[in-house]
Amino acid sequence: MNEQGEVVPGTLSQCQAMQVRVMRCAWNDKYGTGSLEVTFSENFSSFDGYWGEESSEPAFRWSGSR
Repeated sequence: MNEQGEVVPGTLSQCQAMQVRVMRCAWNDKYGTGSLEVTFSENFSSFDGYWGEESSEPAFRWSGSR
């Protein structure tokens, strides 16, 4: 992710398709671990979703585009 102009490296793993264009993954970065659930646009050029820490359901909004 990009945080105040700096790239914070991280990984996504254990990704599973939940529905068409909906994916749930585990994330890991310098801040910890947790889960991420995103819904991609029809052409996969953007996504909207939620992330959360390891002990909670995804509740923080996250979106992106290319």
